Amino acid sequence: MESNILHYMMFYILFVIGQSLVVFGSFISLPYKNLSLWDGIKMSLPFVWIDWIFMTFAIILWHKYSLLTNLQLFFTLVVFQFAVTLIITKVYLKQNVTYSDIFAFFLLIFAYIISEFHLFSKIFKLPIPEEKIKATTKETTKEKPKPNKKNT
Repeated sequence: MESNILHYMMFYILFVIGQSLVVFGSFISLPYKNLSLWDGIKMSLPFVWIDWIFMTFAIILWHKYSLLTNLQLFFTLVVFQFAVTLIITKVYLKQNVTYSDIFAFFLLIFAYIISEFHLFSKIFKLPIPEEKIKATTKETTKEKPKPNKKNT
């Protein structure tokens, strides 16, 4: 159990660093009004490269230990990037973040909870698809190829 918690911690640390960098890289050139396209690319590209390194290792952990389903990863990505975008808008771009923006963030979290715990399906007694199987409990069965029987 402790190693599973360690895997999740390592995944989320790599994920948070990588996604923070890529979102910041997306916004880094916005305060500069007379920036050429090439200058904007030069400013943001290092952030994308570093994100690629962190996210590569996060995805390796995600696949190896089956930490999240595809949908959970997608919701995590959307919620986290939205939160970082709100922070960057307020702190870096020095623009107002409205109550509607914050409410939308909580709606995203609520949608994540509905999806994760199958609340809609449980309330309306709808079938729930089979949950993912953790990599630690998967049994890998490989069929051995049958030898060819040739008459010689």
